[in-house]
Amino acid sequence: HATDGEIARIKGDWERLEIDYVRRRYPDLAPKYAEQARRTLLRAYDRNDRDPRLLAILGLCEIDAGNPAAARDYLEAAARLDVVRPRAWLELARLRFADQLAAAPGGGRLDAGQVAGVLAPLFTARSQLPPLPEVYELIADVWSHSAVPPTPGHLAVLSEGVSLFPRRPPLVQRAAALFLDHGHVAEAAAFIDLGLRIAPDDAERARFTALQSRLPAMPPAK
Repeated sequence: HATDGEIARIKGDWERLEIDYVRRRYPDLAPKYAEQARRTLLRAYDRNDRDPRLLAILGLCEIDAGNPAAARDYLEAAARLDVVRPRAWLELARLRFADQLAAAPGGGRLDAGQVAGVLAPLFTARSQLPPLPEVYELIADVWSHSAVPPTPGHLAVLSEGVSLFPRRPPLVQRAAALFLDHGHVAEAAAFIDLGLRIAPDDAERARFTALQSRLPAMPPAK
């Protein structure tokens, strides 16, 4: 039989999933749905249930309700307990990244320790199922703000992401830009070519065209 805590966690997670659906159709009602999910989940939490899955869902509930500050403690606590929930790790990384960027000096470049602090939850998310394209996109964003250049191994992670999600223009564009910025011209050109094929509209195509214009001229074939 399921415990009261398990029932509250499962019911609260279903209620949390309704928040985004309601917000898109009836935005005025979304806070009411968020409050209902929060109330259900806190019934277990207030009975001292500290199951990492409950903590993760509480954190995601606050993210979905638009309260990132309230989400942070829940997500950090779930991470300390090695929760298996890739989106929880992704959202924790987003919160850490926002904090690090806000604390960075004018140039907005992150030092090695700051980069590691954001990449750690992202690499945990990457090791869990299902794979999330946003994980790879945020990895690229972190490296684009890093004062320390990525190694070929780090860049290979983005190639992995593109191979998993080859029809995801934002990911392909980020990968192309990062490879180009660090001198890997052949790989960048291949990503740009892919991006131009999958771009859904002129605005997206223009982003890849702008990257293409930065490619060095290739010597003519002999």
